[in-house]
Amino acid sequence: MLINIIICGILSVTSIFTNPQTDEDKSKVKQVVNSFFNTYKGDYSVADKTLLAKTTIEKINRAVTHEIKDAQRLKALNSTDKPDLLEGDLFSGLYEGYTNYMVGDITFSGENAITRVHFVNNDFDKYAWYSDVVLVKENGDWKIYNVIYFKDKKESGSLLKTLFVFLDKNDSE
Repeated sequence: MLINIIICGILSVTSIFTNPQTDEDKSKVKQVVNSFFNTYKGDYSVADKTLLAKTTIEKINRAVTHEIKDAQRLKALNSTDKPDLLEGDLFSGLYEGYTNYMVGDITFSGENAITRVHFVNNDFDKYAWYSDVVLVKENGDWKIYNVIYFKDKKESGSLLKTLFVFLDKNDSE
């Protein structure tokens, strides 16, 4: 959570005073976000990792490994308990996911970018919301690092926070 606040603060303050990125950078960020959300179907475990930051991939892989191990553990015990799972659409901020999206404005600060993505779920009474997608530049390529969820115009969590809490809870057991 603290890292989200720091990144957002740095990006917000710095972008007010300077925005040295080019139209090409904006185009590349938009292309990464569009490529991701055009192909993402709601299952975080099979998200296109070529578009994700290394740290994000590591957290996702750890969560998937835990889910598999917990299911195997319960199966070996002949248990009917539900295994530990991360459910819902972790990349949009709404459990049911989205049917449409639109990439909004992009702000930059050095090797970081944030773009607001507006989502709609037409199957869920045309519910509309937005999330901020945080990208980092890794080896010259823009990668999705985090997704900050908003509810009623207030931050309500994030992809990385969800993964950290899930992993921390299960690492301590």
